[in-house]
Amino acid sequence: MKLILEKLKIIGLLLTMLVLDQLVVTVAALMSKQHALATGWAVALFLAQVLATALFLVYAKRKQLLSGKVFWSGRTIKIALLAWLAMRLPMYAGSAIMALEGVKNTANQAALASLMTRLPLALMGLFTVISAPIMEEIMFRHVIPKELFKSHQKIGFVIGVLLFALLHGPSDLGSFVVYAGTGAVLAYVYYKTECLEYSIVTHALNNGLSFLMMMLLPLLT
Repeated sequence: MKLILEKLKIIGLLLTMLVLDQLVVTVAALMSKQHALATGWAVALFLAQVLATALFLVYAKRKQLLSGKVFWSGRTIKIALLAWLAMRLPMYAGSAIMALEGVKNTANQAALASLMTRLPLALMGLFTVISAPIMEEIMFRHVIPKELFKSHQKIGFVIGVLLFALLHGPSDLGSFVVYAGTGAVLAYVYYKTECLEYSIVTHALNNGLSFLMMMLLPLLT
């Protein structure tokens, strides 16, 4: 009974984290659907997202997941670059499958591109480059395998990868390959290093470069 209650507590924590992860961006998307966000609302949403991210960092600090000394070390940058290069394989494979399926872009990427035309870049940058890597790595790379599946961590890492892919709303096989593949690389980084900073920085690098490309694309067309 004690074990069941413990697992239910962790599931409750995960659901709360998922709500915090998606709440602000969902509200921002709904508010900007009909008209541009007023400056006051944009600032309020930005601060709400900062608060949500801070709550995740407090949790990570309490669990001693982050040292704060690893984020910008030479080893971190080296691992992040190698992992980012490894991510190209599932991304190219997924893109090739999408081309065969007649799909030009993932639904998640299309949604982000749409939001970038309606939301302030500072808010979008916070969502994609800072908040998402921190929140998603804590949830899918630590809480699920290390806490929910504490006695079967390898299974937990696989489930974390699958749920990570599903969170990004794949609408076809190619999209699923892209997100499951990138999630698998991130999971492998944390599994091998036992240091969450490495997977967070890798995730942030990947999202940051994608965000930069989305910013530059209108200028190149």
